[in-house]
Amino acid sequence: DPAKGGTVSSLFVKGMDREFVRGAGGPRRFNELRGYFSAAGAWWSSADAAATVTVTEPGPIRATVRIEGTIGPHPFATELSVAAGRARIDVRTTVKFPIGRPTTARPGKPEPFAVGASPPPAGKGDENGNRRAFFDSRPKLQALFPVTLDRPTLDKSAPFDVCRTAHADAAFDTWLGAKHNVIVDWVDAVAGDGSAGLAVMTDHTTEYHHGAGEPLGLVLGYAGGGVWRDYPMDAEPTAAYAIVPHGGDWRAGRLWRERAEWAEPLVAAAATGPGSAALGGAGPGAGGGWSLLDGPAEGLDVPAVHVRDGRVEVRLFHTGYGGGKSLAVRLARPVVGAELVELDGRVIADLPIWGRGDDGTIGLELPGVPMFGVRTLRLRIGATH
Repeated sequence: DPAKGGTVSSLFVKGMDREFVRGAGGPRRFNELRGYFSAAGAWWSSADAAATVTVTEPGPIRATVRIEGTIGPHPFATELSVAAGRARIDVRTTVKFPIGRPTTARPGKPEPFAVGASPPPAGKGDENGNRRAFFDSRPKLQALFPVTLDRPTLDKSAPFDVCRTAHADAAFDTWLGAKHNVIVDWVDAVAGDGSAGLAVMTDHTTEYHHGAGEPLGLVLGYAGGGVWRDYPMDAEPTAAYAIVPHGGDWRAGRLWRERAEWAEPLVAAAATGPGSAALGGAGPGAGGGWSLLDGPAEGLDVPAVHVRDGRVEVRLFHTGYGGGKSLAVRLARPVVGAELVELDGRVIADLPIWGRGDDGTIGLELPGVPMFGVRTLRLRIGATH
């Protein structure tokens, strides 16, 4: 909607026959940029002024629009991309704040600039009391995502784990009232009945905000007072984030795989033919391509691959289902041996390789891999013919 700063007025997922964006009647809009600017004593929003929307990639494989507008007097530019066959929507935003510019009132000195610190409530101090303005996520510059999900719960990624917040809101401004409001990779708002969710992925560790009557918000920036020093903003804030509408919860939405595909996209390499050096010299036949390892679609992530002493070590992270179920994986036929090893390299067990599919792949089974379990395979690669 160009009239409302290029905010998103509708996000309809055809495969689910579901609208995710709350209508224009609400106080906030989807992908609205908003924060409190203390020098002006005002809340400014990208939805308060019209924006220019330009199609920079027309598709059909990928389509991108560039949105140029203002937050108060400050220009911003957002690129929003969608791609065929992909649920994820990629967003990249830069806000041009007046950082380091001299002023007539203070010749030769940087212009003071602050965003994200609202005045203390009556009777509450800042540096001399318990309140700390930089704790409070509400006035910080945020990208907002009001959605149509009823009674949403909030799940979020952690290192090799997923946590569900126990807080009704993420608002706090004192140390004793601290709540966990950190995003490592993604945060997922899921409908109370578990039917659908909307995940927001971030390219850097930051904060989120949510609360009664307030939409999920991704914190993009803060500049203001601290305890021992102030927090300046010495560069134009640029943030990349992704929006993933999905059915079910984070498992059904394959959020670990979505994050991996976004953060570590496949890189194409030119090959001169089957078995070429670009393919490791191990192409098995027509086409020249092969996959070293493949696993179940319900939740296998590969956080690391290393080559040590001529062996390939593959770390597997199981994100799919609970319990101690075994995990079957398929390996390319150049693999002639496999071991299960500890993180420090000690061998736990030799793994028997079984079968050989019509495509030439072989299989093995990892016993008793629980949800969020980590296992390391050491593979021996042999001759391909």
